[in-house]
Amino acid sequence: LTSPVQIACQYLNALQRNTIGATDLALAGPSRNVRPLPSPRCHELIRAYFPLAAQPRCSFALVHVFLNSLAQQLRKFSECIYLRYATMRNIIALDHAAAAAIRVDMTTALVKCT
Repeated sequence: LTSPVQIACQYLNALQRNTIGATDLALAGPSRNVRPLPSPRCHELIRAYFPLAAQPRCSFALVHVFLNSLAQQLRKFSECIYLRYATMRNIIALDHAAAAAIRVDMTTALVKCT
């Protein structure tokens, strides 16, 4: 997946479904484990996490800039070996709950700060 909207929505989907804690999202390559989300699902996620997007004065350009920025940060999150679930469990020796909580908290922080 290369679309910033799809990348952001994949993470928002995993966050909402509570799978981001223990599941690494592989967005490309042979280990890719996600498929593009349908447009209605992306709209639902954007409205849920970015209430500003539902306001009449909010432009597509503003939402697009926001999603591009978020996608850049989430792509880096995916690429960082230290933030992968298996690394946190095996090398850093965190238990499941701690590793999952760190990943959820970091994803949530990126969404809120972007």
